[in-house]
Amino acid sequence: MSSPTESRLNLGCGLDYRAGYLNVDLHPEAVADQAAAALALEIQPHQLHELLLRDVIEHLGYCGFSRLLWRARAWLRAEGELHIETPDLDACIAAYAGARSPAEREDVLCHIYGIEDPGMSHLFCFPAELLRIMLEEHGFDILTLERFAERAQRPSLRCRARKRESRLLDERCALLDAISSSDEIEIRYADFKPFEEMVRVTVAAGDAQAYQALLPAHAVTSARLSAMLHARLRPKLEPMLGADAYLRTLEGLKRQAEVELFELLASRVASGEVRSFSDAQVVVRDLRTDAPTTTPTAAPTAAPTTGDQPRGGFRSDFFTRHSFARFVAHLHAHATRRGDAASSRALREVDTEL
Repeated sequence: MSSPTESRLNLGCGLDYRAGYLNVDLHPEAVADQAAAALALEIQPHQLHELLLRDVIEHLGYCGFSRLLWRARAWLRAEGELHIETPDLDACIAAYAGARSPAEREDVLCHIYGIEDPGMSHLFCFPAELLRIMLEEHGFDILTLERFAERAQRPSLRCRARKRESRLLDERCALLDAISSSDEIEIRYADFKPFEEMVRVTVAAGDAQAYQALLPAHAVTSARLSAMLHARLRPKLEPMLGADAYLRTLEGLKRQAEVELFELLASRVASGEVRSFSDAQVVVRDLRTDAPTTTPTAAPTAAPTTGDQPRGGFRSDFFTRHSFARFVAHLHAHATRRGDAASSRALREVDTEL
């Protein structure tokens, strides 16, 4: 991309060849300067003034489009622009409902889902609301977002957005791209948003180095990745997000051991069995122990603090006085909102030992 006119990239160009652009498409029937898949293309940082994605993002899916947005931040220069056209799902639904014949309805369906030829099917739809959210979350200011239709059965969105300068966003997107591009790591759809949120929190905390260590060769499944991310970042995430958001993150990552711990603690606090942080530590210790269930009377020993990972899936240093205090405060607020005076009163008496 040495030519000045090629600081504009028409990615997934198809038959829409444009002078003054580098036209790229992998489809054998495309009219292109270069054959490459969207997520396999290598562009130098800050090379582009404009990235054109005309009828492309629906082929990439939610995760693929997110990955492309991470790279677009690196590819585009300051105030570089992103131009997108994609089917307008809201208008397509209305067009389908208002179609006057089976042929018109089929035309709308093809616009939504694509066709079954290789490379022509659609993985995901991006209605105006979702498109706006994703662009803004990835640091693109929307300049225009309009509806248009080449014909009634094919309504689309046309969006023009400008890259917003942000060092934190650049770091976050670069790190997300580096981790997701690793051949050893697979991030599936169910893990995707929690994964993005954990990177966001970590980079905001200035601890990007923690993620640099999350690329070992044995991390080959999304479940394994989730466990690694969670074990590494738990001490930061829990106090930053608060107990409620932390629980949602845990559920998103399928780290059921910690979810069950909080649920158990909530029930023990409600029943009056846990009245202090020391009581809560006993619950945590009992859940973590590897001792056989045939010796329940054995005296509990102090929880190890060496970062081991026994049955139960959480570290001994994960549950702190501060995390317990925040959890109790969350339970108290929830009881107050639902008008449960007895629970509110009991929770006020819990000693967090701060």
